[in-house]
Amino acid sequence: EVPKALMFGKYRELSFEAKLMWVVYQNLGCFDNQGLLTLNLSDNRQFIKNEIINELLQCNLIYIKDDFMYFNHVEIDAQIINDINEFENKNVGFVSVPTGTLTKK
Repeated sequence: EVPKALMFGKYRELSFEAKLMWVVYQNLGCFDNQGLLTLNLSDNRQFIKNEIINELLQCNLIYIKDDFMYFNHVEIDAQIINDINEFENKNVGFVSVPTGTLTKK
């Protein structure tokens, strides 16, 4: 599940693939002896795309050290909180109707 905050603010321009792969990479990772979530890049090269790594680095979602990828937390600022609240308050969604079609709520 991609965090909502990645859809807003400075993360808005991040490709959906990069957002999704950030989550996948975390699921492939493990914690080191300092409690930091890390992914060994050499052991997982088949899952790693350089263009995705570059996007994540630009948004400060990861950092690389000694061929390991470390994960940073999503930085949530006031703008992101406002954007999420505005989005959620719009009450836009889809509901199922008896015919099985989707209708905008």
